Amino acid sequence: MIEINYYEAYREMKNCYDTRFKIVRYAQNNNVSKAAGQFGTTRKTVRKWLSRYLKEGTVGLIDRSRRPNQSPYKIDAQEEERILAIRRRQPYLGPIRIKAEHGIHSSPATIHRVIKDAGLIRPRKHKTQVKRDLRIVKARMKVFEKIQIDLKELCDIPHYYPYLWQNYPKYQITAREVRTGLMYLGYAYEKTTTNVAVFTYYLGCHLLQCGVDLSQTVWQSDNGTEFIGPCNQKHKQTLYQLIVQQMNSESIQIPVGRKTYNSDVEAAHRLIEDEFYDMEDYHNPRELLCKAFTYSVYFNYKRKFRYKNMKTPIEILNDLNPPNINPNHIGIFPPIITDYHLDAVTKSGYHVPRSDTVKCKNYCIK
Repeated sequence: MIEINYYEAYREMKNCYDTRFKIVRYAQNNNVSKAAGQFGTTRKTVRKWLSRYLKEGTVGLIDRSRRPNQSPYKIDAQEEERILAIRRRQPYLGPIRIKAEHGIHSSPATIHRVIKDAGLIRPRKHKTQVKRDLRIVKARMKVFEKIQIDLKELCDIPHYYPYLWQNYPKYQITAREVRTGLMYLGYAYEKTTTNVAVFTYYLGCHLLQCGVDLSQTVWQSDNGTEFIGPCNQKHKQTLYQLIVQQMNSESIQIPVGRKTYNSDVEAAHRLIEDEFYDMEDYHNPRELLCKAFTYSVYFNYKRKFRYKNMKTPIEILNDLNPPNINPNHIGIFPPIITDYHLDAVTKSGYHVPRSDTVKCKNYCIK
């Protein structure tokens, strides 16, 4: 019966010295073959450790260094110092670029080893750490320093899809304040910059009435045509950008393909899909607006967020206590269908009203 498997003990690097000492003592009391069978190893291994024990004593049972006596291909000290100097001067350069741009003769693997041994490689942050750092940055912002705005297509929500054939809005316009998490909703039948401008106009009026200084606010959006216009008119200002400019605010766009820059409003889209659209039914568009209004009030005043220390947006606003802002009304913004309020921002314009505009014009919640 095998008492201890020598190779398993060696792989796990546990009690290797004790195991070798037992092998040697067993071989002295019995013989090499029995010791090999007892400890699950070969006779050659038993002879090796027995020979070392007889010559050197217990010191011979310790692992010897496997370092070669000579290293003919070892990088010289001068080139190593040159690599480290380049890395310290340009920390963004990797081994391949250091070799290509500075004429280093060593391989990229050797350059990487030199940099790593010198401790000049910064560990890449995990996704959770990146999110934690972003929360710290956002926590330093002022209230209404930045508002993220985006347009969500409702046709990709299975529970809401049947309502699209019953004259319900196809798009949701969402704005979210970054520091507190306050959310504001609007709806549209068409994906146009006019509809986004109408929503921005009404939301801006609401915020001004609640005491918000919009001259310090940045409106951040993606690069959709509803914000920057079609590709052949990007050099012109859109109606949305003009409305933001008239409010003495600034409008910016995130880099192309970087949706994480709008993570707050994108997170709100996911939450409202799970907690509202998948749970509610409606009999007409007016009921949709009423229930969306109820959910937005719940979102701003009652819903607690784990990544905001289990506080509601209005609780965060009260803790910060910004001057001149009325917390009792700042989170109450009735959603509108922007297609029926185009006269707020344009007298004629290019937008052609739908045939059912007259009978649906009273869908705005007063």
